[in-house]
Amino acid sequence: MPCARYYWARLRLLAAYKNYLYQS
Repeated sequence: MPCARYYWARLRLLAAYKNYLYQS
């Protein structure tokens, strides 16, 4: 499922972005 892969990729990207914001 390309949709599921896109969803998980976006979820991981969002988590990484949040982590980056919290660290700075």
